[in-house]
Amino acid sequence: MIITKLETAGKQKTNVYIDEAYAFWLYNKEVDLFGLKEYDTILPEKLQDIVDNTVFYRAKLKALQLLQHMDRTEKELKDRLIKEAYPLDIVDKTMDYVRSFHYIDDVRYAVSYIRLKRMTKSKKQISMGLYAKGIYEDTIEQAYEELKESEGNMEDCEDAEIVAIRKIVSKKCSDLSTITKEEKLKISASLYRKGFSSENIRKVFSMEEFDSY
Repeated sequence: MIITKLETAGKQKTNVYIDEAYAFWLYNKEVDLFGLKEYDTILPEKLQDIVDNTVFYRAKLKALQLLQHMDRTEKELKDRLIKEAYPLDIVDKTMDYVRSFHYIDDVRYAVSYIRLKRMTKSKKQISMGLYAKGIYEDTIEQAYEELKESEGNMEDCEDAEIVAIRKIVSKKCSDLSTITKEEKLKISASLYRKGFSSENIRKVFSMEEFDSY
């Protein structure tokens, strides 16, 4: 195997190319420490030592640092490691590592997200927010089930949505008895577009006119 390019990547880093393909980045001082030079041959065992004990080690530390700062989904963490220019095989190994210790868990993340958002957003809005983070329907439904099981006296999803609707409506009107039917219909249509169920909208407004939604 040949070191075909040592490419400057900022003031402190160097991108290392092996046999014309990007392999990983190292700090400049590490390039000197390992004695890497363009067009030199690198033995497989030396390359593997660098990958395992420097590149992979650093990727694990970066992942743990990111997770310590804030909880992240698998997609968010993977995307961030890729952005940091770690090669895909190292990213995959790092994801396996953090997953094996349950440092990252999309169900747990979804439970926390739902718990935080359920009194202000519709289930549809919550789902869309989780989709954007790379969490999909089966995981979301599992999260709802775990949330129900962990909170024996929690409000069910329907009641939580009613609370969310009331909070939104209260910001638009402090007294429903003072607004016209047309205004109620306008607010209701807005809520429906946000993903709140027509049944729960009717419960808040107590109006049969919303049967068409």
